[in-house]
Amino acid sequence: MEEKTMKHQLNDVLSVTNFKGGVGKTTTVQTLAACLHKMYPQKRVIVTDLDPQCNLSFLLGWNDLRKTLPEYARMTIYDAMTKVAKIPVYTSPSGIFYVPGSAEMQNIDVSLFGQNIPRLVLAKCVMQGYFNMTNGAIDEKEATGNVFEDFDFMLIDCPPSLSQSTCNAMAMATTLLVPIQMEGLSVTGVGSILEQAKQIKKELNPNLANMLLLPTMVNSQLVITNELQDFLENNFEDSLIPTPIHRSVKVAEAQTRMTDVINYAPSCRAAEDYMKVAETIFGDE
Repeated sequence: MEEKTMKHQLNDVLSVTNFKGGVGKTTTVQTLAACLHKMYPQKRVIVTDLDPQCNLSFLLGWNDLRKTLPEYARMTIYDAMTKVAKIPVYTSPSGIFYVPGSAEMQNIDVSLFGQNIPRLVLAKCVMQGYFNMTNGAIDEKEATGNVFEDFDFMLIDCPPSLSQSTCNAMAMATTLLVPIQMEGLSVTGVGSILEQAKQIKKELNPNLANMLLLPTMVNSQLVITNELQDFLENNFEDSLIPTPIHRSVKVAEAQTRMTDVINYAPSCRAAEDYMKVAETIFGDE
């Protein structure tokens, strides 16, 4: 009996955003993508790296892959957004699809301001379609070239600033996820992030249905952590994800080995936390 072709449909676009650095954005995108790949192995997960630091791209193997490619094939999200063209899609050794970042993204605002409706450039690029650079991971005979028909989940790693590219990610998202380091000052800007998201929802993206807060790097033995948790519960209870991400050395160990904690140490607390978060956000798929 002939195997039925899997039908794909992009319904979920998760923008992982915080205007501060070091709060776990890249780790959250990397790990939630791995969770989705484990939860729904037949579906396709694509991540987009908008952060000029390009740490997500590095973790997915872009630095090694690009060395094997001719110069014309080394396309990034910067190339797409400056030309308002199709996005280039590659595949990682773990099976996650990705649009690699570029250090040039630190200058992207100059190009975006020259476009009509600068905050919708990323959405326009995605609507143009994609270049299939997956080396057969997506069969050319089956590929439609349409992002919405060939993928199921998109996760976006944003830069640590309120930049035009961050606004572009919000304008694409169905869910905004804000990682909050529970040992620092990242809590102080939560209100401004949510206000910006609400403005974009009102003006540009009525599909932005969820705005969620995710405590990260949690050490419940610290007084400051419990105080910040109380603050979030008192001020943002409706947006707060009930499962915080506990601090674990296994996360750093996994990334040092160029993998994610879900595959490296699935029974550690942080991995279990992220699986619960993925189930909370995507469990009804």
